[in-house]
Amino acid sequence: MADIGSTASALAMTAASVIYPDGLSPVTGSVTGTQTIVRRGWPTQPDFSGACGMAKGIDLVSVMPIGGAFRPLSEPLGWPWETISQTAATVTLAADGDTLTVVITSSAIPSGVVGATLTAMPGSVVQPNVAISYVVQSTDTADTIAAALAGQIPGAYSSGASVTFPGVSSIAPVTGGTATARRVVRRQRQMFSVSVWSISWQRRDALGLALDAGLAGTNWIANMDGTASQIVGAGAIEVDGGQNQGIYRRDLRYWLEFDTVQTMTAPQMMFGIGMSRVVAEAGVVLQPFGQTAPIAGIATDSNGDILIDAGGNLIGQVQQPYAGLFVNSGGYVLQDGSGNLAGDPA
Repeated sequence: MADIGSTASALAMTAASVIYPDGLSPVTGSVTGTQTIVRRGWPTQPDFSGACGMAKGIDLVSVMPIGGAFRPLSEPLGWPWETISQTAATVTLAADGDTLTVVITSSAIPSGVVGATLTAMPGSVVQPNVAISYVVQSTDTADTIAAALAGQIPGAYSSGASVTFPGVSSIAPVTGGTATARRVVRRQRQMFSVSVWSISWQRRDALGLALDAGLAGTNWIANMDGTASQIVGAGAIEVDGGQNQGIYRRDLRYWLEFDTVQTMTAPQMMFGIGMSRVVAEAGVVLQPFGQTAPIAGIATDSNGDILIDAGGNLIGQVQQPYAGLFVNSGGYVLQDGSGNLAGDPA
């Protein structure tokens, strides 16, 4: 997650790439030909008089956030989650009649989520259209996964990597991987100072010019968490307070816009389940979509779908003088949601 510290580190690394365009070796390969230290944080005494200090002819570039220079920005409304990467399951399932077999990809670490929808025979102890699932652990084997699936259905048993479900006519296996998702919970703009320190005003000017030109051509810098920060120049100043000690300084200021994000790992969707909202005269009725809800006294068509009149109301099983058609309490013939007459399938 990007914060003020990781963003400062990213800015320091970007500044180092400008000063050392060919890499950090040799140490004198900077744009000024002088060894230069680039890092976060305000200079300390060793930076001035230490073995690697300015007194030894070494220049310093420090990166620091400026206090009080923070502005919140508008972030995505509702903080929506976004999938940024996916990892496929390494475990697969094969169905044959009432038997399910677990297969793990050769030499792969077991991962993913496995499951199946079972279609029960009439009179079976297994519930109709029941679904089972199991989150695979890295320590699992095909045998342990099979045993975990068998333990979810009464009467089911496993033998090695296979599971048998007595009383089941068909099995629809399904597997899913995992996904990494993130969301933006705050967006902000923070000003940073990239400060050049040297005992030579000529090297101070050379470093300042190189950084100014190099960062001016940079619109985005990469953060440690895979996101990016937008960088915008905010001017420069020269500070004379240290010149009595023979230290020359220039501050280059930049606005950095970056996001504070949350990440999570979640399994991919395996089964389509949910509820539909039906408004009836008696109130709101919830029913699983794709299935017939057991609502007593409500009319259904030949497919088992609940009928709704043109006004969006549930059609009750009340018949008036019109044989084979449903009417309301006023005696008017009702229509379903498609405009067809609502007939009694019986």
